[in-house]
Amino acid sequence: MKKVLWTIATIFAAAGFLTGCPDDDGCTECSCDPSLCDGGGDADADADGDGTAGRGYLTVRSLPSATAGAAVLVDGTEECATDCMDLELNSGSHTVLLSLAGWVDAPALPMGVPRTAEIVNENTTDLTVLLGRDLAGSWRDEATGTVVEVTMAHRNSITIIAPTSACPDTEIFAHGFAPINIFCVEGESLSLCKNHASECGTNFAEGFVSGDGRRVEFTEYGTGIPNSYVYTKIAR
Repeated sequence: MKKVLWTIATIFAAAGFLTGCPDDDGCTECSCDPSLCDGGGDADADADGDGTAGRGYLTVRSLPSATAGAAVLVDGTEECATDCMDLELNSGSHTVLLSLAGWVDAPALPMGVPRTAEIVNENTTDLTVLLGRDLAGSWRDEATGTVVEVTMAHRNSITIIAPTSACPDTEIFAHGFAPINIFCVEGESLSLCKNHASECGTNFAEGFVSGDGRRVEFTEYGTGIPNSYVYTKIAR
């Protein structure tokens, strides 16, 4: 199973028809414009040679389990919901995005990267998409009453830089919780340098988001002494 992470809502069209013919004696209407051939279709996708585009199947699942029912958009059109099994598509490249209230996927993130599914004729492509809790908004530190503004970002954001070693399993970050400026968001968990990579030094943290997405608890170990924090969401 292929795990695919976060992307921006960029739509990539599959290869289209040739629309013109070069000026040579070997060109026929059919060879220059496949739509004029018997059966029509895109000759580049005609895997079985019968004049029609090849077909394949796409299965899309979402994680964590709380995201079951996320809308699956293929090439900009909502097709099904997770778990979406054996959706029949033309072979070739397709873009896949997920949408679920309270969770973050490509459309909500700045400067993402495209997620494409390569559908092979008569084969099934499996995608598992890890969504993250949408933590954007105002949060209050329960101990001090301090209010912070949290934003969500993608690794490719020009304003927030987090090395792969700090967040090896996700492209999604929450920015603004104090004293941890950047958290890796993986489903309903938060972390920073959870693998204790050498580039992180002694700084690492771990935490989680409540089931309703309105409470965050985390512990940071930057000083060698565990320090725990609890934040409650007060506004979107």
